[in-house]
Amino acid sequence: MKLEILAIATMLNFSYAFESDLVRSEIHYDAISTSAIPSFKNTENIDNQMYAGGFNDLLPYVVAVPDQEDAGSCLYMSLTGTMEWWNNFLNNLTDNNREDLSERYYMALMKENIGQSRISNWRTDNIERINEFSKLALNEQYPFTKGYFKYNDDGDRIQSSPDDEKSEYGTGFNWLSFRDDIDKEYHNELITFPKFSRDVIYADPNQNQWAVASAPTDIVSRIKEALVKNKTPVNVIYTHHGFWHAVIIVGFNDYAPTQGCPYTTGYAPFMNEKASKYEAEAQEQDSESKRDKLLSKARMAKKKATQVQELFDKQGGCAKNGVFYVRDSINPSDDMPIYDYDPTQVGEEAHLNPEVVFREYQWFETTGNHAYQIKAIK
Repeated sequence: MKLEILAIATMLNFSYAFESDLVRSEIHYDAISTSAIPSFKNTENIDNQMYAGGFNDLLPYVVAVPDQEDAGSCLYMSLTGTMEWWNNFLNNLTDNNREDLSERYYMALMKENIGQSRISNWRTDNIERINEFSKLALNEQYPFTKGYFKYNDDGDRIQSSPDDEKSEYGTGFNWLSFRDDIDKEYHNELITFPKFSRDVIYADPNQNQWAVASAPTDIVSRIKEALVKNKTPVNVIYTHHGFWHAVIIVGFNDYAPTQGCPYTTGYAPFMNEKASKYEAEAQEQDSESKRDKLLSKARMAKKKATQVQELFDKQGGCAKNGVFYVRDSINPSDDMPIYDYDPTQVGEEAHLNPEVVFREYQWFETTGNHAYQIKAIK
C-alpha cells in the first residue's frame, strides 16, 4: 500500500516542499484558518464560481506540495514553486506531465552559500542562487522526506538515529544537505535553467518579514497588474497568524466571493488570544527575565492585532468579492492524494496541499510585507 501511495504521488508530479531557517518560524498549526479547496482539474472550461471570470492563465503549470509541517521551509517551497512553474511553462508541461522539482536541492544551495555574495536581502533576492548555479534536481531524485536528526552544541542540525534519546523525527531532516551525492548520481539529469531577473513590487523598508499594515494602499493593484503584464507568479511574504510565511500568488478573480474574509477577520481574535496566553504564562514564571520576555511577546501580539484590525475597519470591513489564488504549503486537503514522506515508516503520511487556496485581497493588504516577481531573461 505504501508503494502504491508513493507511486501515485510520483506519477502526478506533486511537490515535497519547504522555508529558510535564517529566522526560525514560530509555527502553531491551530492558527491556520484559510479557505482550502479541492484542487482544480482543468482550466480550459472553468465553471467553478471561484475561477469563472478570473485571471487563470498560470494555473496549468502549478505543482501542488505536501504539508511542510514544522520544517520551517516556506521560503524555499515558494521559490521552488516558481521554478517549477517556469520549467513547466517553458517546456509546455501540463497536467500529469508537469515536472516536480526538489526543494531540498534549493535549500542545499542556501546552506552551502551558493550565490550568497549576490544577495542583499534574502527575502527577495534568493533567485540569485539559481542564477549562480543554474540547476535543480527533480523531486523524485531528491524528495522531501522525514528522518532522524538532532542539534549539536552549535545549534546545527546533524543526522541522528532512532535510538539516540536526543533525536527528533520529522521534516526538519530536509535541512541536512546530501547534494554532493545527488550531483554524482544525477549529474547529467539535473534541470538547467536560464538566467532570471527579479522585479520587487514592494519590500518593507525595514526588511521586516513580520510587518503588518505597512504595504502601500495600491498593493493589490500592483500585484494584479504584474500578474497580467508578465504572466508569471508573484512571490510574497506576509505575517500569518503567529508566524511569517512565504507563498506564491498564481492568479486572481475580482468576481469570486470572499467568503466572509476568513483570514483577515480571524487575525485579530487569534493574536489577542495568543497575547492572553503569553500573559497567563508570564504570571507563572519565577524568572523575571522569562516573565518580561513573555510580556513583551504579549504586547507585540496585541499591537499586530490592533494594526490589522484598524486597517481592516478603515477599509470598510470585508469586501464582497475579490480573491487571490495562492499556492501554499500549510493547508493539506482531504480531497488531495496521500503523500508518503518516509517509505520506511508507517503513520507519517499526510494529504497534499491543493494547487490553489483562495485568500481575500485584504489578506495581503493588511499583513503583506514583501512581493516580487521572478522573470526569465530572454
